Amino acid sequence: MQSQAFSIIEFSTENGERVYVETSSIDQGAYVPAGGDNNYIKNSPITIEKAISLITPIANGIIKTFNSMEQKPDECEVVFNVSFSNEFSIKILTLKNDANMAIKLIWKDKNHG
Repeated sequence: MQSQAFSIIEFSTENGERVYVETSSIDQGAYVPAGGDNNYIKNSPITIEKAISLITPIANGIIKTFNSMEQKPDECEVVFNVSFSNEFSIKILTLKNDANMAIKLIWKDKNHG
């Protein structure tokens, strides 16, 4: 049985550090083998900060929505399920019938504590 090949994207940060992110399913024509096996490294033309910034409009929309609530939550936690594509972008995952993000709101009882 042949193992599925994966790729590793090398991102630079704005301060010059390197970040490596694993992806699945690759376009083998676009990669050069690293070490002669089925694993590949591809350098991203954009920084990791630029790739992650694609989540910003979604996060801003969530913040705006909860700030407009009459009874604002004391805490809000949003978890994004993201995947890096071989095109150096982030995709918010949808796994069958599962949500692609989890939102947790907490209201603390101000009368106790």
